[in-house]
Amino acid sequence: MKSRNIFLLIVFTLTVLFLCSCHNGKRNDTITDTDFVILNKSLSDELDTLVSELENFDIVFKDFLEYLHDDFDPKRCNILVSISIHNMDTLVDFIQYDTLYKDKLEIFPIVGSFKSANGITIQFADKGWLTRGVLYETQQVCHILPICYFHSLIRPMVLRNGKLIMNPPPLCEN
Repeated sequence: MKSRNIFLLIVFTLTVLFLCSCHNGKRNDTITDTDFVILNKSLSDELDTLVSELENFDIVFKDFLEYLHDDFDPKRCNILVSISIHNMDTLVDFIQYDTLYKDKLEIFPIVGSFKSANGITIQFADKGWLTRGVLYETQQVCHILPICYFHSLIRPMVLRNGKLIMNPPPLCEN
């Protein structure tokens, strides 16, 4: 009788452990830095530059402050890396957006995010998982994020031969 009770206790414990591990595997509300890895040095360097620019905003953008909205606050900014394909080019737009604004929201499919060493949230939107395994690797669950990028700083870049270069706007054909 005693061995049967021990056997039932072991089976019950294993069942509870199994169910708990299944439940934890389905959680997507917790994001840890180990779930998202940047694979490209050029991308990593660019993100370091953007974080530094936000920290030193008044110095870096001193000549452009009059063109920004008065209540734009770099301390409220997150960085969105939006990856897309256009005319056979891989476009990587870096959007430093103020989280205060909620008008004219655009939907972005976020494949992963992490916090920089200075606490700035960096999110990656890659609709078709176009550069997974090239620019980044993630184990995070994709989710939708609505943001207003009309009150933001945007740095358009293009990926060529593994390096990010500035992507100037198209010239007018007139």
